[in-house]
Order: sequence, then structure tokens, then C-alpha cells
Amino acid sequence: MEAYVLHDIDDLRYEQADTPEIKEGWALVEVMAAGICESDIPRIFELGTYQFPTIPGHEFAGIVRQVGFSEDKKLVGKKVGIYPLIPCRECNNCRKEHYELCTNYDYLGSRRNGCFAEYVEIPVWNLIELPDEVSFAEAAMLEPMATALHALRRLPLQEIKSIAIFGADFMNLLLAQWARLFGIQDIYIMAERQEQVELAAELGFSLICNTAEVNAVDWLKMRTGDAGVDAAVEGIGKSNIIEQCILSVAAQGTILTFANPNEDMHLDRDVYWKISRKQLNIIGTWNSSFSTSVENDWQDAIDMLVERKIDTISLVTHNYPFRELKEGLQVMRDKSEFYGKILFSKSIKTRMGGM
Repeated sequence: MEAYVLHDIDDLRYEQADTPEIKEGWALVEVMAAGICESDIPRIFELGTYQFPTIPGHEFAGIVRQVGFSEDKKLVGKKVGIYPLIPCRECNNCRKEHYELCTNYDYLGSRRNGCFAEYVEIPVWNLIELPDEVSFAEAAMLEPMATALHALRRLPLQEIKSIAIFGADFMNLLLAQWARLFGIQDIYIMAERQEQVELAAELGFSLICNTAEVNAVDWLKMRTGDAGVDAAVEGIGKSNIIEQCILSVAAQGTILTFANPNEDMHLDRDVYWKISRKQLNIIGTWNSSFSTSVENDWQDAIDMLVERKIDTISLVTHNYPFRELKEGLQVMRDKSEFYGKILFSKSIKTRMGGM
């Protein structure tokens, strides 16, 4: 099969690789559409994966072509989404069905081969069948959709009437849409560039601050009458943004750390004091809930796609054929042009803009 194989940091090669041999309980999935995650950029160009060689990529959808167990033959030919975290299903957290908190997990695209290839081997447990109403392109964005939903659910939603989301990239605009669905009245979006302002407005949001032109904390104070917001989302991964969240949230409010950190995080002593003096709550979030008896972020994301209550396609700014994946990676690495979500799709032959 053809694949993008990472042989070392910044050494990604488009080459022939062995098609996986499927063992019992696993399936071979043909990749039909995949997304490039922001985490793929440092993994490929700066930090590397857990071992080399590795095929990166973990956001995708496809068609089941083979299965290892005869009992799973009904899945062959089915359209599926894929939960990329492979839990041990034996540790304390797994026994509580908190699979995202597994202490001995495997992961597609970083710890084992992922989706930047024609085919991927995946445990049948990690597959979720897709209805006809959901396209491959939409299903390739299920993982970030579910991650954003999981993050929002970490907040005490019954207490939140206002939220400030610091960042207006793809993930943050997904989270903003979930916030709207959950009935949060005032959703303030802090965008870093004008294109993000325009994209957020296209999605129907109106409380948008261009932080390249206006101080975000001052803008929020003016908008809230100095009261602050009930919750703030750190969606950029920088020390100055967590500081702005602390300064913007109301007393007894909540801060959600949503972004992967882009640097070591530091707080000035006076800012740190405000966490205590305002009695703030700081909440972390990681990945998403899948295949649980209590909460299934993935099924809820699929349901909202079917009902057309979450718009992912408007966030897609680039769609590449598989052989041009490197161009998409370079756009994200170099930030050479504005992008929302970058996909590659097996069904297209030439690069497309917004779908």
C-alpha cells in the first residue's frame, strides 16, 4: 500500500509499505478521508513519534475491508468512524469506562501506525458505524468534534450563562457550536486574526473580538460590565492566554484548559493570587468518551451531524488528494496561508478549497 512513513523527525516519506495482516478482533479499514490535527505538526516536524518508522495520523473515516473474526464479517463493507485511542480495558480507569484515562493505552498515529496510508489495522471495538447521512469528510472530523464536546461537558454547565473562548481555530469553533447547543447565552470568541472573525460570524456568532486590534481582557470587561464571564476556555496553549482567562473570569468561575501547551506555562505571582482570591476552578480535559454505558461523545457527535446542528464542513478550508498531503502539512507548519481544517480525501484528484 501507499503510505506516508515517518522515519525520523522531519523525515516523512511517501512510499510503499506493507498492508497490515489482520489478527482476531481487528479490522482492516480503507481510509477514505482524513484530517490533519494540529498535534500532527510537532509530532512530524519537531518531536517525533514513540518509535520509528511510524505512519502518522489519527483523524479519519473509511470502509471496513477485512476482519479477523468470522463473527465480525457483518462489518465488511460498512462505513465507519474510528476512535484512535486503544485502551487496555483492564486498568482501574478502563474498568470505570473512563477509557480516555487509560493508563496503558495505545494510539493510532503516534504509538502505532495511523491513517496517513491507504489502509489501517484497528480493533473492532474502536469502530463506530456511520449512517448514510454522514459523509466521509464529516466523519473524518468526528474525533475533534467528540473531543470538543467532552471538553465542554467538563464544565458545570448548569451554572454557566456566559463563556469566553480564547482562540478561534477549528477546535475552538467546534467548542463554540457545542456551547450554543447546550444553551449558553453569551458566547464570546477571542479571534487572533480577521479571517477567524469572519469564519466565526459565518457560523452565526456575533460576540467576537479581534485580539490583534483590541485587548481581550478590556473588551470582555466592557462587554460584561466588569462582571467577567462564568467560564473561560484556554484554547491557544500559551502562558499569556491562561493569564487572560484568570483576569476575565468572574469570582467562583471556571477555567477550562483545552489546548495542548505550545510552551512551558508560567504565571506572575499577582496573577496566580487571583486564582485563590477569586476562588476559581481550573479544569483539565483530555480526549473523549467512547463506547460507554453512561456517556458517548462519539455517538452524540454523529447524532448532531445527522440533525445538522453542528457545522463542520464550513470549517474546511483545504481538501487535498492523498498524494498531496505534504502540502497540507506544510501550510500548517509554516502558517503560509489561513486555514481552518485541512483534510485529504481519496475521492478527489486535485486540491480543493472550502467544500
